[in-house]
Amino acid sequence: MRALVAFLKACAASKDVERGQRIHAEIIKEGCLERNPIIGSTLVSMYAECGWIAKAQDAFDIVHVRDTVLWNALITGYVKQGLAAAALNQYETMRWNGATPTAVTYVCVVKACVSMGAIERGREIHAEILRAGMLKEDLVVGNTLIDMYAKAGLFSEAKEVFEMLPVRSVISWTALLAGYATFGHGEEAMCCFKRMQRAGISPNAITYACILRACGSLEAAEEGHRLHAEIVSVGLAKDLTVGNALVDMYAKCGLLGKAQEVFDQLPSRSVILWTALIAGYVKHENAHEALICLDSMWRAGVSPNAITFLCSLKACGSVGAIDKGQEIYSELARIGCLERELPVANALIDMYAKCGSLIKAQEVFGNLSVRDIITWTSLIAGYVQHDCGEEALDCFEQMEGSGCSPNAATFVCTLQACGRVGAIAKGECLHIEASRKGLDTNLHVGSTLVDMYARCGVLSRAQEVFEKLPVQDEALWNALIAGYVQIGENKSVFSLFDKMMKEGKKPDLITFTTVLNTCSRAGLMDKCETFFEAMSKEHGVAPTLEHHSCVVDLLCRRGELLEAIAKVKKLPFQPNLVVWRSVLAACQKWGNVTVGTHVFQFASQLNGKDGETPALLIA
Repeated sequence: MRALVAFLKACAASKDVERGQRIHAEIIKEGCLERNPIIGSTLVSMYAECGWIAKAQDAFDIVHVRDTVLWNALITGYVKQGLAAAALNQYETMRWNGATPTAVTYVCVVKACVSMGAIERGREIHAEILRAGMLKEDLVVGNTLIDMYAKAGLFSEAKEVFEMLPVRSVISWTALLAGYATFGHGEEAMCCFKRMQRAGISPNAITYACILRACGSLEAAEEGHRLHAEIVSVGLAKDLTVGNALVDMYAKCGLLGKAQEVFDQLPSRSVILWTALIAGYVKHENAHEALICLDSMWRAGVSPNAITFLCSLKACGSVGAIDKGQEIYSELARIGCLERELPVANALIDMYAKCGSLIKAQEVFGNLSVRDIITWTSLIAGYVQHDCGEEALDCFEQMEGSGCSPNAATFVCTLQACGRVGAIAKGECLHIEASRKGLDTNLHVGSTLVDMYARCGVLSRAQEVFEKLPVQDEALWNALIAGYVQIGENKSVFSLFDKMMKEGKKPDLITFTTVLNTCSRAGLMDKCETFFEAMSKEHGVAPTLEHHSCVVDLLCRRGELLEAIAKVKKLPFQPNLVVWRSVLAACQKWGNVTVGTHVFQFASQLNGKDGETPALLIA
């Protein structure tokens, strides 16, 4: 019997199911399976380890004498094969048959609850464990419970189990720390890690990976760098799990040079490692490096995963790299990824829209058999971005007709479309719908409602929405101020600016562009100069070419052409065609041919290297 058990264990270890079947046949001939639970449990384990769970169940069913070890073998097999519901069903049958669970049983069924997200069932099993007095007797059971609660984000319960343990291993600490890191509780993860080290517990590779993840989420570069030095000192710098976490941490902290350095030193590079680096480049707006990294990854023979494609498509969209985006599309089509990974398809639609290829965006959209709210919103956003407001509104109607319910981002895009085409009736309907969903007080939706009403000239409604919002940021103030500019209510513009200052809001570049334009159109030179000087002196906002252009435009409107030209010549930037056209138009308006000729010649010398600028100036 011992020899048969040893042979079966060897088959399980080597996944040699054919040899295992031959031994199974010998066991049947000997007639020792039905009443020998030791052979039965080993046979069940062998089939389960080899992935033949149906054969494991068949072998189990033949055994007449079923002890806890046999039940554990079957339950463990179901858990290992990802069949959590079946594992829990077998556990219920086991209890019904009077078998007493062991620590192994509890560990398996708690893991089954984790994989199913069956937290209530997990709590019931936790209660059984407490009644059996198992928690204080077996550390593995306690660790598994901590892991279950931490993975569900139930940290009070995870900590309760943790504090009950008479002894805590590195696995106990890491289970709790991993939960904190996963749910973005970086500060709690840091505290947990420091407490662990004070308790004299040495971190393992997974512990370091978790705490580095917390550093990345907090962008705690200094702490991450200290941990890196510690990792080197304990000899884990070449561990791939730790290496992935280091690259990800440095990338999230914006230290892309350090991320690349760690990446280059690792002995092997997985798709996770490549993706962490690409994601870092994308996050910190270095799309070109991200795409170079993608090419290097392909050349290294590493196939991208869905997250790699998502990041790479985002990079393409941010720099208008439509050719590279098309190359990625071809690869996605080749491997059949779009139907399996809807987020990737959504990113592809977004990329084409941002690159100005709405036809390709529509093509990808049209080929999808399944669409979610992000799919629809990506296309609507593309239409809005390229001033196709009517198409955006039509797309929204189709979306609602398909039964897909809009989210905050959808409302923002569609309300923008209403504002741009003056569709006030549709905008009001959307406002009502957003209110029913409780989204009218969402800051992004609220800001867009203010902007939509302002663009449509309905300032009373814009003001009403503005005042109801719980928070009024600078973008919201800018939208309302711009609305009053549009209808020529100059006093209201300046009044709102003053009110904005009194409420402690900081005006930005857009705010000053709006008020300076108002001054220019109203011919208010003194007020214009006051605002312009206050930009840098009082508010720390450096004027751009657009702000200088507002002052030049005002001088031109007042007929002070020589002063306008002097202002242009002193600009800290190269003046663009808009500035020169403004001055030339003023020369024409005031009938000053001499100054106009001088301006034309001066502008041509500065900008007209190939004869293009003079033609554009005349145009």
